Amino acid sequence: MTGGDRPSITVRPEAFETWVGPVEHGVDERWLLGYAAAVGDLTPELMDLTRPDGVVAHPMFVACVEWPLIENGSPGLDIPLDALRKGLHVTHLIDHSRPIGLGDELTTTVRLAVAEMRSVGPYVESEFRTVDSFGELRATTRLGMLYPGVDLIGGSKPAPRSPPTGAAELKQVAAFEVTLANAPIYTECARIWNPIHTDPRVAKTYGLPGPVLHGTEILARAVTVLKNDVVAAKAANVARVDARFGEIVLPGMILTVLAGGVERSGSKWRVPFEVRTPSGRPAIRVGVLAGH
Repeated sequence: MTGGDRPSITVRPEAFETWVGPVEHGVDERWLLGYAAAVGDLTPELMDLTRPDGVVAHPMFVACVEWPLIENGSPGLDIPLDALRKGLHVTHLIDHSRPIGLGDELTTTVRLAVAEMRSVGPYVESEFRTVDSFGELRATTRLGMLYPGVDLIGGSKPAPRSPPTGAAELKQVAAFEVTLANAPIYTECARIWNPIHTDPRVAKTYGLPGPVLHGTEILARAVTVLKNDVVAAKAANVARVDARFGEIVLPGMILTVLAGGVERSGSKWRVPFEVRTPSGRPAIRVGVLAGH
């Protein structure tokens, strides 16, 4: 059912079975170092090119190789511009099988995983797979978008629901300021370009008060703090990044990173976290960083 003049997203019949792509990337040192510097992670394993084993990627770097597929929109859907402009990046889950490193040749594909109607509009989740030149899986990502005020036409596969868990007690572990420089620096270093992050004229057409910070940058900065200062873990040992996005982040804000206690079981660990805006509302909520 559609409602009056509301825009509609249509799911193509073959959407859930069709992988789109591939896109291929060679991972070079400028890209790895630039990304790590942009998200404030200056640890030797990410920055020291003299290391015998070379440098590895920041745990959020995989978003860079996925970007060409992300900017084309969710696969298997017909989305008019007025619906596209309503899209909100609301969930992000990365599972690392092996760390990405210098010299890797990566191939990424994407498929539609979920397209279901919720109370405010369609929730659309895409699944990305990144493999190396030997066909070995390096990372999978589930990226969720919500389209408030939009209708959905076509079938869907229900999204898996995480079992409810008790809220962890979170304490502030870091704070950082967001300035006008963040988005342009992240844009160039990550090679992720979307003008809503840098151009106030474009941001206004999307109903935003001004350029907003990349969600993946804020998440990456939180991961930097958590792995280095809370868990004291190496990037190569991060296995999962899981988070939901909330409030938009604008230049001039000071963000606080909050974390719960590190939960350990043998060699495995996990830590819950949030990132909050000056209003106290979460820019990132229900976050979990996990590894071994």
